[in-house]
Amino acid sequence: MERASVPLADLCSVHLVDADHVRALIRAGRLPAPKAAGECQVETVPPDYLEPPAAPGAARSAAWGPHIERNAGRFADAQRRLVETLAGDSHWTRERQLTRMGTAAWAVGLSLLMDGSAAESRRWLDRCARSYRASLAEADPGSWGRSLGAIKSRILAGDERGSEREARMTLELGAAEQEGSIPIYAATLAHLVLGDDTAAAAEAERLVAAADFPPAVAATLAALAAGDPERYGAAVREVLTSFETRDRYLAAVPAADTVLVLQWLARPRGLELALRSPVLPAAGAGG
Repeated sequence: MERASVPLADLCSVHLVDADHVRALIRAGRLPAPKAAGECQVETVPPDYLEPPAAPGAARSAAWGPHIERNAGRFADAQRRLVETLAGDSHWTRERQLTRMGTAAWAVGLSLLMDGSAAESRRWLDRCARSYRASLAEADPGSWGRSLGAIKSRILAGDERGSEREARMTLELGAAEQEGSIPIYAATLAHLVLGDDTAAAAEAERLVAAADFPPAVAATLAALAAGDPERYGAAVREVLTSFETRDRYLAAVPAADTVLVLQWLARPRGLELALRSPVLPAAGAGG
């Protein structure tokens, strides 16, 4: 479906539209570039991205302290480098540092969640989503891992409205119209978040057929879209086993983040299971 051209001037109310998302739409060719930015120009990096976050509190367990401390340091380093880029005109460097901030914030947030500090985890996962979304404003079209990371971080934070917002923005950028397992995965999650299980089922079938996508994750997504408890139970347990038996994890944080995302999506569909594992937060953990 061809999208109508919308003047950028009509989209620049910071109260209504995410300015970084508008920039990403323009960069992806889905909105026309403005002839003159004028009063519509918005700083690529809003001031709140540059405010040093409070250091994470002391870990509740010795196992997670090193992960939290290491990745909080990486976030601070990327933030310092980001400030340094503002004096120049290197959009690539700014985009790279924002991505580093997103990845580090993800690792801190996930580690805090595993450590039982849910409230503080949510703050870091919010930083993750905002950093990834801001990085998209200057990323090359097709950087779908950023949209995927933003959706997953909102889900892990239990942020329903934020998850829906990220899902809509991901679909507006055209994830469902792309080839490749990463944009298809992002589109599948987006449709599931928004409750469009029919569209999610169609995307999940593309993942099932993809040779480069984990079969168990694809099967779990298809079961969620179908509302099939038996298929979901078998598939999500297989995903969990894959995390329990692997040697390497995203950002070196030994946690089954994908299972947590799938379980969050399963909850409103009445499919969530009581799972226990060393790579999942302890039951009832929070704070």
